Amino acid sequence: MNYELGSKWSFCDGTTSGNVKVNAFLMNIDDWILWKNGGAFWYAENVQKVQSKGLELMTDWSYKLFGMRTSSGLNYTYTSAQRVESINNTNALNRQLEYVPLHSGNVFTTTAYKNFDFTFDGSYTDEQFTDEEDKNILASYFLLNAAVTYKLKINENNKIRINGMINNLLDKDYQSSWGYAMPGINYRISITYNFK
Repeated sequence: MNYELGSKWSFCDGTTSGNVKVNAFLMNIDDWILWKNGGAFWYAENVQKVQSKGLELMTDWSYKLFGMRTSSGLNYTYTSAQRVESINNTNALNRQLEYVPLHSGNVFTTTAYKNFDFTFDGSYTDEQFTDEEDKNILASYFLLNAAVTYKLKINENNKIRINGMINNLLDKDYQSSWGYAMPGINYRISITYNFK
């Protein structure tokens, strides 16, 4: 059974426009399928009864900054997901489910200048349980990325897009799954050629 209530507010005034959306939800789920890390492999396990409830806030804005077109946004999610009944004897009753962060969110901004786009985005993930015990908890982390894109229009039928990215700009040491280290600061360059 799923209940959801949402609202959206929109704004437009000359060069500035944006939206703010808020959703609240409540789900009661029988036999929630939970993927668990078995070491060498992952396996699915049914959780007898789970209650998930939370709040989502989503924003997006378009405006001019120093005469340049800019788009920005902020998103936040609060998700409480707990076992409320279990066939198995477990210490994890009425506690946050594994690999479901209580708080998560991201922020982004892109500014266009002539043929260039400059983008920054950051994401936050709260701490996460990885098993039914209160151990092997993944620490919370914040990741920051940056990108520069150059768009070259040769003619109506031929366009080139060059994109350079720096991921994990702060060189954060983090894990998204227990025992699996994620890359530190890393770089990517891509060239896309569009033609008709």
